[in-house]
Amino acid sequence: MMKTITVKISDELFAKLDLFAMNYWMSKSDVIREALECYLNGNCVSKTMPVNPLRLKSSEVLRK
Repeated sequence: MMKTITVKISDELFAKLDLFAMNYWMSKSDVIREALECYLNGNCVSKTMPVNPLRLKSSEVLRK
């Protein structure tokens, strides 16, 4: 089962999201979900968050 969340984004980011979703025939939810998975799995580069060499892997977090 999927959970629902609410986020606030700028008008500019919304417009980019909307255009991307339309160009790739995806829902905005699908785009955000894929982007979050990529970001949280460490497969995407962050412009704002430095790399943390001590970061826990999701499997380590789930064990606690």
